[in-house]
Amino acid sequence: MAKLRGLFAAVLVAAGLFGANVAFAQTAPQLNSISLASPVIVTAGDPVSYSFVITPGPAVTIAFIAITIQDPSGNAYTIQQTGEASGVASLTSASSWQNGSYTVA
Repeated sequence: MAKLRGLFAAVLVAAGLFGANVAFAQTAPQLNSISLASPVIVTAGDPVSYSFVITPGPAVTIAFIAITIQDPSGNAYTIQQTGEASGVASLTSASSWQNGSYTVA
C-alpha cells in the first residue's frame, strides 16, 4: 500500500504565455484549487487522483496540469491532465510501486 501525504506542486503550462505576441495586459490562468480525490491509502491497481479547478486567462489557454509524486526511494511518477480547465487528473498505481509513504514533489 502506498500512502500519499505532504504538500502538492502543480505545473501549469499556458500555451503562448511567454510568446512575443502576448500583451502584458492579459490575465494569466489561475489555479483556484487542487485536492487529493482518491483515498490516502491505495493498493496496486487503484487510481491516484487529484481534482483541480483552473480559471483560464482571456486569451491564454491551459496546455496541461501535472502533479509529481515521489516514492520512498525517490522515484517520481507524474499525474497529468491535458487541455482541461478543470477536472480530475489520475494515474493508476502499479504492483511495482513500493509500499510506504509517497510525497507530492
